[in-house]
Amino acid sequence: MRLVLLRAGLPEPHLNWTLCTADGVFVARLDMAYPDHRVAVEYDGRQHADADQFRRDADRWRAIAREGWTLIRVVAHHLETPMQDIVAPVRHALRAADAP
Repeated sequence: MRLVLLRAGLPEPHLNWTLCTADGVFVARLDMAYPDHRVAVEYDGRQHADADQFRRDADRWRAIAREGWTLIRVVAHHLETPMQDIVAPVRHALRAADAP
């Protein structure tokens, strides 16, 4: 995914970035992050379909959003149309973060 984003002209994301609250409390380790824009990109593999994992993920998504971040979730079928399903949402989120 990182190479897809870079080849599309998007900036280099931080990899495995640790998101913490303003008080320093751990929230999540993000696959890819644009901290200046508060945009995260996560790949959800098949293990995320497990019921227990899905519940943990759902709580995690809320925690990320509470910190003011936009989360772009990517699953396997998005790799079939990466410009539409990966690049476009990330580009939109980055631009929205820059808007006044």
